Amino acid sequence: MSLSAGAALAVDDVFHSPGQTTLTVGSNTITIENNVKYINYVEDDILHVTLDYTSTCNVVINNITPRKKAFTPKGVNGTAPSAVVVSVVPAASGSITFDLQFTDLKKAGQKKFGMAHLNLSLNADGNCDGSTETPVNVGVQVSASTADHP
Repeated sequence: MSLSAGAALAVDDVFHSPGQTTLTVGSNTITIENNVKYINYVEDDILHVTLDYTSTCNVVINNITPRKKAFTPKGVNGTAPSAVVVSVVPAASGSITFDLQFTDLKKAGQKKFGMAHLNLSLNADGNCDGSTETPVNVGVQVSASTADHP
């Protein structure tokens, strides 16, 4: 999938600090943003999503891809990153940035909304020896609402 050349760049608002998850891989504790909510979204805008992470030992972010059912609820469609590959430099903190677009949202009362479901793949250094040998997958959800509240 690709973004159309005529698509507008989003000026939508992030509702609040993104949700995050913390996981432990051996001696490595990783905290990563995995739930972002946008409000005042305009259909077809391109969202520039950034997920930050920190860890006690190095991690390498491999890619972010759509899950099998990338958009929900029924009738919601969009353009998800097909395979964003990032730098393979090990680090204890950083971010991954990708573009996401909702082309059809579900109407609910006065607003429309939708969710994108993605999988973030990384490798973790489980014993802090500098080797990022342990694969880890993190579920990521990005939601958008045309209202000024989620």
